Amino acid sequence: MLTTFVNLDDFSKKNIVDFLLKSIEDYYINNPDKLKELNSKINTFEEMCITKDEDIKNIQLYEIPASAGTGMLITDDIPYEIKQIDLTIAPQARKADFALYVRGDSMEPVYYDGDIVFIKEQPSIDNGQIGIFIYDDEAYIKKYSIQEDGTYLVSLNKKYKAIKIEENINCKVCSLVL
Repeated sequence: MLTTFVNLDDFSKKNIVDFLLKSIEDYYINNPDKLKELNSKINTFEEMCITKDEDIKNIQLYEIPASAGTGMLITDDIPYEIKQIDLTIAPQARKADFALYVRGDSMEPVYYDGDIVFIKEQPSIDNGQIGIFIYDDEAYIKKYSIQEDGTYLVSLNKKYKAIKIEENINCKVCSLVL
C-alpha cells in the first residue's frame, strides 16, 4: 500500500493526507474521551522531551583521566571544566561529586577510552565495586577485589593482569564510580 502511495502524483497524495487528517479529526471530535486521552499522552510526551532546570547538573569534569590501563601520574594542579549534564540521560550523575575521563581499554567492555565516568567521593568501597584508586602515585579506575591471597585492582578486560596491592606501596581509595 505504501508503494502505491509513493507512486501517486502530488495532488493525489495531498488528497489522501487531507482525507486521513479529516478522518482523525472527526474521530476525536466524536469521541471526546479519546481526545482527552490523546492530549494527555501528548502532554506526557512533551514533558519527557523537555529538559527542566532540575534535570541539569553542573559538574566538574577533570582533564586528568582515570587510567583504564597502566596508570596515570597524579599532580596537585588538575585543570577541569564545568559540564552541564542532563540527568534524564545520565541519572547516576545526580549523586556524583565530579567526573573524569577514562583513558585506556582495560575496563572494556563497560568503560571505553574517552568515556566520562561519574564519581562519588568516599574513602572506601565494597568488594566487587569499581572505584578510582591512587596506587604508587598513579590513578586507576579498577574493580576492587578481595581474594584469599590478597587484595587486587582488577581490569574488566581479560588481556590485563590484576594489580596485587602490596603492603609497602601506598594505595588509597579515592572514590566510587557510579
